[in-house]
Amino acid sequence: MPRVMLAHIPMPNAFAYGSLIAGSRVAVTTELLKALEDEEVEAVIGHELGHLKHRDVQVMMFVSILPALFYYIGYSMLMSSYYGRRDERGGGGAALIGMASLLLYWVLTMFTLYLSRLREHFADHHSATTVEEGSRKLSEA
Repeated sequence: MPRVMLAHIPMPNAFAYGSLIAGSRVAVTTELLKALEDEEVEAVIGHELGHLKHRDVQVMMFVSILPALFYYIGYSMLMSSYYGRRDERGGGGAALIGMASLLLYWVLTMFTLYLSRLREHFADHHSATTVEEGSRKLSEA
């Protein structure tokens, strides 16, 4: 069972975090507790528990690394082709790989954004199905 933490942050928010080593946690800010009714907080916590159940923290961490990796490769290859040594072969191959990597970075970023929205939908569904009147409570939160 994940631990529930209270975060003293001047902003109404709740979030799930953790790792396989440290364990899972759900944090709720003091401002969120002030802003919402108890039943709305219950629905928000149900949403965050949905993220943990579906391992969204681990999935999104892995998926988010891929665009960054291809951006680094693309940027490095483009800079290498631009500032690198010139010979009779030119730097066209490195530039082509760099542009392809940056295109893949953009595609993977769009996929990551789509997957993030999808995971939010699943977390909402989890709250709606596990919390009594979860849909109503979550929509009022």
